[in-house]
Amino acid sequence: MAMWVGPHAQAVAARHHDATRHQTWCDVTLCYVYGADAKDDRQTDIEDAIAQASQ
Repeated sequence: MAMWVGPHAQAVAARHHDATRHQTWCDVTLCYVYGADAKDDRQTDIEDAIAQASQ
């Protein structure tokens, strides 16, 4: 069970280990997005595609 969550959990876990020498663990997930997707004019809204297919 996690004792610390949020953006500072890794630092808190490291400090806890340094202070107590208890084994500690931290799961870290990193997601980076640089820039924006280029607009694709070929992409059709799914609702528009369904409406056109049913005509």
